Amino acid sequence: MSIKFKNTIRYIITGCIALTFTFSCTDLEETVYDQIIADNFYQDDDEIALAMSPVYADLRILFDWQRWWTLENTTDICLTPQRPTGWYDGGVYHRLQYHTWTPDDAQIDWFWGDAYTGVSDCNRLIYQIETSPFEIENSEVVLAEVRAVRALWYYLLCDAYGNVPLSVEYDVPVDTLLPTVKRGKIVDFIISELKYGITYLSEDNDSKTYGRMNKWAASFLLAQTYLNSESWTGVAKYDSCLMYCDSILAKEEDGTYALASDYQSNFAIDNETSKEAIFNVPMDELIDGAIIYIAYRYTLHFVEDQRYHFESWLDNGIVAGPSFIDSFDSLDMRGEWNFHKGQRYDDKGDTLRNSEGIPVFYTKDVPSVEEGGEFSGYRLHKYEIEDGAAIECNNDWVWFRLAEVKFMKAECLLRTGGDAELAAELVNSVRRRAFDSDVWEDKKYTADDLLATVEVNGVPTEFGQLLKEYAWELCYEGHRRTRQVRFGNFVTGTWSLHEPTNDPNKRLFPIPTSALVANPMLEQNPGYR
Repeated sequence: MSIKFKNTIRYIITGCIALTFTFSCTDLEETVYDQIIADNFYQDDDEIALAMSPVYADLRILFDWQRWWTLENTTDICLTPQRPTGWYDGGVYHRLQYHTWTPDDAQIDWFWGDAYTGVSDCNRLIYQIETSPFEIENSEVVLAEVRAVRALWYYLLCDAYGNVPLSVEYDVPVDTLLPTVKRGKIVDFIISELKYGITYLSEDNDSKTYGRMNKWAASFLLAQTYLNSESWTGVAKYDSCLMYCDSILAKEEDGTYALASDYQSNFAIDNETSKEAIFNVPMDELIDGAIIYIAYRYTLHFVEDQRYHFESWLDNGIVAGPSFIDSFDSLDMRGEWNFHKGQRYDDKGDTLRNSEGIPVFYTKDVPSVEEGGEFSGYRLHKYEIEDGAAIECNNDWVWFRLAEVKFMKAECLLRTGGDAELAAELVNSVRRRAFDSDVWEDKKYTADDLLATVEVNGVPTEFGQLLKEYAWELCYEGHRRTRQVRFGNFVTGTWSLHEPTNDPNKRLFPIPTSALVANPMLEQNPGYR
């Protein structure tokens, strides 16, 4: 990524700039901005990046332990079994796997708090810009960017909880309580904010916009919102999704974005160079909290340190769902790229062994959620692992990428009775890099393949082949639950160590108990107490 932007983020995270518009990176004395002339602030891209960085820094918490990403344990692609060395944690991972979670479970509670912290920080910066005593050049652009990030937080909240309070003001009494707002109104708000943003946001994709909301990142999020509209509100808006997908795909023509020829380069240590990325969350091992927990700590066995020489510990936790592994075509190279499997070796090529001298061999199958075994389960391998990696990592989190835009357009074409041949062409343009050229003709999709109702997790699923392809291409990128809900497969499907609840209420998580206690105006989601 841009060294300037990376350093800017680092300064912010380590506390060199305060959100109250104070600035001091060389001493402990504050310089208050309302005592500085306007020419000294917001006058160039670096100063704007400095002010924006805390808003983006909030996103990093989503990928840490027990945070937003951990809710992927509710899906058909992964699980965290209890092991002889731990991972009971009060049974929370059992409940996530069985869809018996409660309003008190940490992942559900902490994500709510993380999201509203992010919203509050956006509201604060918006308030400071709008009430600034001096003129801020291009303030519309800065406001559009902050509002787009706030819309991202509300997208995540709307997806997870449905009806949520809508907070857009910062300068309000501390005891202000907000009521629950219907999901449809939240969707309308997200759309309105992103449409506003697209009017002002930069069209560039370069070092100055990397890791920030530009026009195309906002368009991506807008397309996703429209794509989920029917699932969330009952109102289909696939034509609108198509329009914004097309606006992004048009940027392939001028080279702004392009599919990476090498799938794995999207997740490399220095993955900021990938032109497939539309929005990444910048990480850096020198920044406290820049953690992608699933990259290695959450999944690898403790003794893998003898292979990678980590400056961190390993937790021997999450694994791939065995039925998900079985779903891959044997010739699909993504089945190799995304998992650690079989016998493990140290950096000299010698067999890794545990403390009892037993070879560390990752097996596909997991006996049960309650008794996972020390070596059970293929381990997640989405991100390249850096030798000597710290708790934090240098790979940037990949959130929006061009491959998904092609899938979203294909899905809209299928759902609206559009050009199914074009849908197949779009999906194949992504899928082809996962197969050797000599077998590709037998592995590419036809229109009929994508139009068919096929069995997914034991359930006849309309356009089910695309739901499978989403999983193979985009596994562990954070949105599997959303797709399973949209395709009607989340509460009805059967997968490894999971039986369906057939309870439509489980398509949403409960409002956390802590939020209900703090705000009696909130209403709990149906099916929860």
